[in-house]
Amino acid sequence: MTSDREGAILAGFEPHQLIHVAPNGVDITFFTGDDEAVDDNSIVFTGLLSYRPNIDAVTFFTKQVLPLIVRRRPNVVFSIVGLGAPSEVTRLAGPNVRFVGEVPDVRPAVRSAGAFVVPLRMGSGTRLKILEGLSMGKGMVSTTLGCEGIAVRDGQHLLVADDPAAFAEAVLSLLDDRQLAARLGREGRALVEQSYSWLSIVDGLERFHERVLDARR
Repeated sequence: MTSDREGAILAGFEPHQLIHVAPNGVDITFFTGDDEAVDDNSIVFTGLLSYRPNIDAVTFFTKQVLPLIVRRRPNVVFSIVGLGAPSEVTRLAGPNVRFVGEVPDVRPAVRSAGAFVVPLRMGSGTRLKILEGLSMGKGMVSTTLGCEGIAVRDGQHLLVADDPAAFAEAVLSLLDDRQLAARLGREGRALVEQSYSWLSIVDGLERFHERVLDARR
């Protein structure tokens, strides 16, 4: 299975089966960061923009969270990066919202952002954007749902907030405190290296295969 939650569900149905959790992973040699490129007035979201949960996420952030941030940081810019955007996303663009659309490589947009946001309120599974952001050492803010299934801790690897005011405050704390963002970024990168790199995932999967073979013998 790809998350502990799914593993527990399967174990409930098949308590005598050998079960292994092999999470989604990320290429940690490709997704790397660069603190020197950070713009403290830049916030970024990445994702497939034809996907309803992502549409809801950027709409929620733009309409309910961003105005609270702009009150304290009037020059802040929220960049929406991803392909397949419908008109309801493109028309969100304005003085503090930049619709970027499809790009050949999301890393430059993520590297330059002072905060990476994942304001998801619907959907399921583990989000690769979380793993990519952690691997790049970015200061991140996510909803509880957005980081579901990934072994992150609020305040250690990223910040977790669900209502608009709390989410805005979390983003502002990253933009205002580069040391906080850097510390979260280091811890997030370390977590990915330990548990979500493809090498560590394959090692665990091979050990599981050995257990299965031993059991069959």
